[in-house]
Amino acid sequence: MKTNAEILEGAVDMHVHAMPDFHPRMCNELEILQDAKSYGMRAIVSKSHYCLNADRMALINSLIDGIQCFGGVVLNPPVGGLNPSAVEAAIRYGGKEVWMPSFYTKAHLKDFPAFKGVVKGPAGGITILENGKLVPEMHEILNLIAQANIILGTSHCSAEEIFVLVKEAVRHGVKKINITHPYCTVPNLSIDQQEELVSLGAYMELCLYSAMPISGRVTAAGFAETIRRVGPKRVVLATDFGQPFHPTPAEGMRIFCNNLLAVGIEKRDIEIMIKENPSYLLDL
Repeated sequence: MKTNAEILEGAVDMHVHAMPDFHPRMCNELEILQDAKSYGMRAIVSKSHYCLNADRMALINSLIDGIQCFGGVVLNPPVGGLNPSAVEAAIRYGGKEVWMPSFYTKAHLKDFPAFKGVVKGPAGGITILENGKLVPEMHEILNLIAQANIILGTSHCSAEEIFVLVKEAVRHGVKKINITHPYCTVPNLSIDQQEELVSLGAYMELCLYSAMPISGRVTAAGFAETIRRVGPKRVVLATDFGQPFHPTPAEGMRIFCNNLLAVGIEKRDIEIMIKENPSYLLDL
């Protein structure tokens, strides 16, 4: 157990990045798990922008005891974009989360053009909407997610897309909806918008990356305001780490939790956000 990391005993990081990747990463999933285990953590969720990664989790998990790694699929061009077949495959491999497109959304290309996907995609980007409604393939995707009772991650969709998506997901019977890094450049949600999405049935996935110097989109006090407004029972904490210029994800979670304690968030509330809520979402 690391010093001052007792709060991480049994914790889950719902959003990390690992090698192999087309962007620089500090570790592979096994190395991230080995480090997280030394902090007493229970599991991580690994997000890969360019490939379905649910299949390799069986191998990763066979190589280490006492901690688990989960994956899924991000619906970017390398897996066919909004592709129900990729979703079905991820689910059958044991994937726990299906994310909407990331670097390839129209919203991302418009609002964060300095950082793009490095594999070719549609020039105008991907959108899940057509004339304000979900494109047809999204209904099949939502049905698959609902039937498997896994997590829908909003990824880099716009605020407009997210509101339509969440309402339709609930209508399709999806019970586990994560609003991915609401403070990041995409989707850049206000607290009022976050509160409304929670009222519709979503969880806020607050990511430490949003408060790091490279982003600077929010402070610990800002995170605390979201937690107080929407309630800890509708928040999960994550790092979105794995980049070589950040600490390891486990060390990031230690920093995140202790920063929230410092701005007045109760230890019990942090435990709900890093242990109980992820356990429900991942069926642990």
